[in-house]
Amino acid sequence: MQSIDKLEFDVMNVLQDALPAKTLAPTVIDDRRQDERYSVNWRITIMVDGQSHEGRLKDVSLHGAAILIHRSINPNIIFTLNIHLPPLQPGLKKVITIRCVTCNTVHDSRDQCFRIGVSFKQFKLPSDLVSLEERMKMQSIFTENDK
Repeated sequence: MQSIDKLEFDVMNVLQDALPAKTLAPTVIDDRRQDERYSVNWRITIMVDGQSHEGRLKDVSLHGAAILIHRSINPNIIFTLNIHLPPLQPGLKKVITIRCVTCNTVHDSRDQCFRIGVSFKQFKLPSDLVSLEERMKMQSIFTENDK
């Protein structure tokens, strides 16, 4: 199986790293999506069952996300998600920490790992929610200007 770290991820174009995407939930799963999702390619770390795993964020909204990791996780498992936002300026690192619950897990043959749908339960800091919301709004502005 190919390592998630060896997949081709273009993180150099940070101003275009989150784009609005009309994504659909698999037809066998209830669509709980409340907000517009953004296709992203951000590094994540998760802590589940006392173990840390690295992966990528595939898409994100203010209430949930799809993550890519090399481990399957059952539904209704609570875990900690750390989103490592790509810096907009050199040296400005931002990590958003969120308590999440898994909604569904499927093997993603295109990305050769597991895609896990998660629902956000609690942001560690109120400023983490604000940071995520601002990043998505900023990306919407860049996307609209490119049309």
